Amino acid sequence: MPNEQQYQNDPELPETSVQLNHTAVHATDRQLSAEFLAVILGLKVGAPFGPFLPVDLGNGVTLDYYEKRDEPSQSQHYAFLVPDEQFDNMIARLEAVRVTYYANPSHTEPGQRPCVRP
Repeated sequence: MPNEQQYQNDPELPETSVQLNHTAVHATDRQLSAEFLAVILGLKVGAPFGPFLPVDLGNGVTLDYYEKRDEPSQSQHYAFLVPDEQFDNMIARLEAVRVTYYANPSHTEPGQRPCVRP
């Protein structure tokens, strides 16, 4: 089995040809979930595409909400890079609807602003 070092040194692998296009987000109510995120982030919900309801993040990536009513939803973690001039408004929208947000994915720092990775 090849190891990570072998992949890093493989001249056959292009450096930047792979990009994330979309990811499926499971929700018990795709419409409500997609609209909630879009409102918080100041985005728009796109037109349905088959069983998916997309939220375009503006960098060529969509979150495609997929409804799964028969199974419990699993916790999911997504990190968004929000422009500085929009960040305070986004936090205010979360607080207005009384959503507890955390600075880290382990949920140990409620109400703390997340750290931004460069």
